[in-house]
Amino acid sequence: MDGRVPILNIWWIRMAEIAVGVVTDKLIPLLRDELKLLKGVRSQVEWVKDELLLIQAFLKDADAKTENSSEPNDAVKEWVKQLREVAFRIEDVVDLYLLKVAKRHHGHPHGFVAKVGFFMKSIMSGHEISSNIDGIKGNLRRLAEVKETLGLSPNTPQYSVPNAPESKHGLRMGAHYIDDDQLVGVDHTRELLTHWILTGECRRTVIAVVGEGGLGKTTIVKNVYKKQKERKSFECYAWITVSRWLKEEHLLKTIMQDLYEEDGNRVAAKEISETVMPKDALCGELNFSQVMKNEESKSLSRRISFHGNFVEHQVESYRSNYGQIRSCFACDIEELTKPVVEMLLCSFKLLVALDFENSPLDHLPESIGMLLNLKYVNLRNTQIKIIPKFIAKLRNLETLDLRGTTVHELPKEINKLTKLRHLLVYSSLMFYRPGFLQGGMKLNKGVGCLTALQSLTRVDTTDGDDIIEELKNLKNMRQLGININKRSGNQVCSMINNMTHLCSLLIVAADVEEHEGLELQSLVDPPPFLQRLYLDGHLGSLPKWIAKLKSLVVLRLAWSGLTEDPIPVLKNLPDLVDLMLHGSYEGAELHFQEGLFTKLKILTLQSLPNLRALKLDEKALPHLESLFLGPCPQMVQEPTLIQNLESLKSLTLTGMPRHVVENIKRQLKDNIKLYVRRNL
Repeated sequence: MDGRVPILNIWWIRMAEIAVGVVTDKLIPLLRDELKLLKGVRSQVEWVKDELLLIQAFLKDADAKTENSSEPNDAVKEWVKQLREVAFRIEDVVDLYLLKVAKRHHGHPHGFVAKVGFFMKSIMSGHEISSNIDGIKGNLRRLAEVKETLGLSPNTPQYSVPNAPESKHGLRMGAHYIDDDQLVGVDHTRELLTHWILTGECRRTVIAVVGEGGLGKTTIVKNVYKKQKERKSFECYAWITVSRWLKEEHLLKTIMQDLYEEDGNRVAAKEISETVMPKDALCGELNFSQVMKNEESKSLSRRISFHGNFVEHQVESYRSNYGQIRSCFACDIEELTKPVVEMLLCSFKLLVALDFENSPLDHLPESIGMLLNLKYVNLRNTQIKIIPKFIAKLRNLETLDLRGTTVHELPKEINKLTKLRHLLVYSSLMFYRPGFLQGGMKLNKGVGCLTALQSLTRVDTTDGDDIIEELKNLKNMRQLGININKRSGNQVCSMINNMTHLCSLLIVAADVEEHEGLELQSLVDPPPFLQRLYLDGHLGSLPKWIAKLKSLVVLRLAWSGLTEDPIPVLKNLPDLVDLMLHGSYEGAELHFQEGLFTKLKILTLQSLPNLRALKLDEKALPHLESLFLGPCPQMVQEPTLIQNLESLKSLTLTGMPRHVVENIKRQLKDNIKLYVRRNL
């Protein structure tokens, strides 16, 4: 194991600060709504909010003290643990109160008796939250007193960053405080990560541990790191905490201090070069979805995951112990009966995330309409066909993922979800044949009120222009997929002009086989930040505005019917990485000149029946790694086609003439992978 050093540079957020930050984010808007709180309750919530903000500052000092200590302070450890528990308790109180308020708002009381009952319930809810806060205030006062004895202060000059913006996201300290017996549901991922560390190649690489906040990424990585350090599996070690404002010089010094902490030697720049740079770093990729065993899960009560087969008594167990579950993931379950789903949803009324991806769910139970805190619903690759009207009850919903389902139309009630940001239905971007991407999701009038929408894929506007007019109101759009008629081209261009934040755009002609085409020439000022553009339909000639897309990274043109070489227009795209021409060019020659497309890594030239020559200058496409070619039945192979592509790693030939394939094989370098296919 000599010669390798695991240096883990991780962007992380304190576990305790996550809890406090989430609660603070909920309390502040709650305080702004005078109608939701009685006057006395409001003042108590405001006191809790202020106290949490103050304690948040002390967490930074606790983190600094931890980093200066080789072993975590048990007292600080317990203080952070109790603070997190209080923060979770506050979150429960606030969520339960908001849930009751939301239910009352759905009731719309009429008549004197009903209104009196509504008022009495408001008072009772106010007294209930007031009573709960009284207990929380006592805990917060005690924690505030304890922090003085721990020597924690809100200002630690040596760790302050000049001009750094104030943020609730800091450096996570919780990983220092988790013992082995507290790590549950992560045995497999811990063993997998350890295996990669001990059996990986001897070269400098990086492990990117990616996942949503709070899953325990830092905790498990720190645990594996400490175990390998105790076993002396490597020559030397460094655990580095990197903040967003940390300077490179300070980072290098910190690494050196960690590597040489035993003898305390000062390390010169030359030693850094000679000692550290030849060493290799830890690498890999990890999926941190947690699947908890029933006996393990008692210490993790905010998220729950069901995977594979499970029976109803398991749900009963979770319901009795964990009424405050916030996220529920049910993945790859072979049998998901209606009673199980109903029991599952009725058990966790405070859910904010519900994930049924790849499960055999074929309908949405009405009980989902009672989960008023839901922000994220994933039904991807399920058997759902219809979205019921009660979806309108989920007023806090931000993401609805229907990709891989057979949902073709959404009810008009969807327009009541004014917080909706991401509405995803169709996801395929494969251009196998003309019209493959036809279809789309039909929306009802009123969609223009969903002004928070950022992702909409894909909407069918072929029934009329009214929907396109409403889409003009969605000025926050980042990702849009749309099916259009030829007559709607000018209207679509006007709509796109309004979407200045657009990053990804897919436009599909309604009837590609009939060459109805896309009329997009009237677009004058395309979105300045557009990075991905997909056009499926007859163009005849490239729109001039494409040359203005200086941020474009991916361009895919399908069945465009271009008669002129598109390279002179596309050469002005400096950041283009991925270019596809699929059935899009009817000419006989394409010429890539030296000095153009310097960042292009993927080039796809498919279904070009008239292409006879592909010319590549000696230093053309210097960074091209993958080339997909064919079917091009008329292709005449240039003798230097492959030799000029110095960075090429893989070449895929589909439906190409036999003599072309044989010529390429003779030229092919040993390090290039060749794939030969008969057809698409």
